[in-house]
Amino acid sequence: MLKKSNRLSHSLFTKNFAIGKRIHNTYSTVIYSPSEGFSCAVVVSKKIYKKAHKRNLVRRRFYEVIREKNKERKVMGIYIFLVKSTIKNLTKKEFKNQITLEVGRTLK
Repeated sequence: MLKKSNRLSHSLFTKNFAIGKRIHNTYSTVIYSPSEGFSCAVVVSKKIYKKAHKRNLVRRRFYEVIREKNKERKVMGIYIFLVKSTIKNLTKKEFKNQITLEVGRTLK
């Protein structure tokens, strides 16, 4: 999980969701806005997983990959990850590999 200071507030989320640049990947869509600090949010829709514990599991796994990538190199900007339904087809090992690749390409 990310530190609270690195998570987006509701007002920042709404603002950056509207004005951010969209980057489409296989398993997620990323909305990026330049900023002096680093903030991130991961959104998993009820259309993808009906049960909250499944959505939270995917969200926590995403946050873990993001946290590792941010630790490797200091990333700047505001990122919103919108998870796509294609994520359901991945096993746990494939999930880690594919999301690590996508997040690595996305985080600048």
